[in-house]
Amino acid sequence: MNTDLNKFISDHLNRINWVFFDLSHPGNLGASARALKVMNACNVKLVNPVRAGLAKENIAIRRAAGAKDVLESCSETTFEQATKKSKYVIAFSSRKREIQPPEVEFNLMIENVVELLISCQDSRVSMVFGGERVGLRNSDLIKCTHLCKFATNPVYSSLNLSHAVQLVAHALRSKLLSQFNTNSDVEPDILKISNPNNLNFNKPGITQQKILGLKKSFLELSFDIGLIKFDKKGKIEDKISRILNSSNLSENDFKLLQSFFALIKKRIKEITK
Repeated sequence: MNTDLNKFISDHLNRINWVFFDLSHPGNLGASARALKVMNACNVKLVNPVRAGLAKENIAIRRAAGAKDVLESCSETTFEQATKKSKYVIAFSSRKREIQPPEVEFNLMIENVVELLISCQDSRVSMVFGGERVGLRNSDLIKCTHLCKFATNPVYSSLNLSHAVQLVAHALRSKLLSQFNTNSDVEPDILKISNPNNLNFNKPGITQQKILGLKKSFLELSFDIGLIKFDKKGKIEDKISRILNSSNLSENDFKLLQSFFALIKKRIKEITK
């Protein structure tokens, strides 16, 4: 076994969180853990599982078949906690939605995720998958930066969770392997996006934690001045999430908006004294 290669792949894949929403079957969790370990990946995050302790159930451990350590390290958390340090939050869904993040082609997504992981050593990425019954809810999907679909049979496009996870993990490992074999001293090619509907991956934006902070500030201000009524909160929140996630905001953009919101809050307090 090439220990340098194994370390290279593990170091990069360990900065990816695998976020599973609404998981209901422990067997699917176990099979997914096995699929990830085979590819040197881990970091499973469970959001709103059907019950606590799925990773400890016997069927999950049996289906993991030697990947018990991946199960033991997985955590139950919130979507916000699971993705807060991620610059890309990529959702996988076969359904077209009325409001959704920018859609990106699978191979392009893989190339650019690997480019980010290699070029920015403190970067993190989240891969988001829905539950077995209904997949990702619209309210969860809209929190992601990108939507990616598999090139499956359009008549029957539903993949088992572990199969979907395996496809993504294998593609990431293969791309990392090609980078390792090329020349570790050579920077990966800057990848160009030919489809204008795809968000520019070449300039990773701010983390999800900062995007959530901006959204919170916007909503608080909107409520304070009566711009948004409480009964319209859900729809507006979804639209703001989509706008912020698809805008690819830079650190300077973030600081400008943060200062702008702070100045408005200060001005409101002065006026209402």
